Amino acid sequence: MTEKIRILILEDVASDAALMEDELQNANLNFVSHVVSNRKDYLAQLEHFSPDIILSDYNLPQYDGVKALHDVRSRFPDIPFILVTGAIGENVAIEVFRNGANDYVMKNCLQRLEPAVQRALEEAREIKARKEAESALRQAHDELEMQVRLRTSQLQIEIEERKKTEESLREAMGRIKTLSGLLPICASCKKIRDNDGAWVQIESYIKNNSDADFTHGVCPECAVKLYPNLFLNK
Repeated sequence: MTEKIRILILEDVASDAALMEDELQNANLNFVSHVVSNRKDYLAQLEHFSPDIILSDYNLPQYDGVKALHDVRSRFPDIPFILVTGAIGENVAIEVFRNGANDYVMKNCLQRLEPAVQRALEEAREIKARKEAESALRQAHDELEMQVRLRTSQLQIEIEERKKTEESLREAMGRIKTLSGLLPICASCKKIRDNDGAWVQIESYIKNNSDADFTHGVCPECAVKLYPNLFLNK
């Protein structure tokens, strides 16, 4: 079942309010209405009745339609507002529309009331749908922006870690020197030819092309050859 349209009528003449209700009932509009005649009750019903649309007279004792429009726009800017009044001047009509009224209907042309109500309600639904879509779009944009920031932060961390790893690798490679390939070595003196074509002692070549170093000693066989007297009695 379709939910009834809640209509708040601001009108100090009871018979005029009844004519509005009769016109809407005759047009088969499914609605429930509440009639108020002063600012205090009007503001109270804005809160408690939660109207879908407002129908307001222009001239009321100590109150008027422009002030009523201002009051609702400052509290509930999306509630449709239709001025239903007697003859008004052009300047008043311009002022009413400038302040955000959806439409105005003359009391002697109430046959226009139901179409004006339907049109204002449709505009309100479109505005609500557009705002919801814009809100969803903003939310999706914010979520995407957050994901991008998070991923960017993760990438920055990964880049920094990669830089550290590469630096550590460069430092390690800088400490490593290896000898590989074929080395030209003299079969007689055992000197090695370096990259400049010079023949150098093997220990000099290894020392210059690796991180190895030498400590000098004498092996047992050479010791016998070099110092035979020390081994005569052994």
